[in-house]
Amino acid sequence: MKYLYLLLITISLNSYSYEDWTHVVSSQNDDFIYFVNNKTIKKDGTKVRFWSKMNNMMENKSVRTLIQIDCKNETYVPLRTTIFSDLNLNGPIQFDTTASPKYIPDFIPPNTINFYLMDHVCKR
Repeated sequence: MKYLYLLLITISLNSYSYEDWTHVVSSQNDDFIYFVNNKTIKKDGTKVRFWSKMNNMMENKSVRTLIQIDCKNETYVPLRTTIFSDLNLNGPIQFDTTASPKYIPDFIPPNTINFYLMDHVCKR
């Protein structure tokens, strides 16, 4: 039974490497490249939750974030953020945090990274 449990954990942890990451937007110099996992997009009324991935090419790190966007009010909340020591969510975890339930949603200004993420997930 213990071995079955370990096998299931290993399979679930490895599933991130085979997920469907779609490139959405990059910074002006391609220093930061943003992706959305389309398989994780979940809509609930005007709100959408999804996982994003950002590759920081300057520091050779990556970040996975569970984001909630309100498509009507154009706001976002980063629900969970994990920083990895290597690109593409590889390497040891350097930081992991969950947003406080009291987190006040941030407005998404036009033509920003979050604006393009919102445009991608709200149209689906």
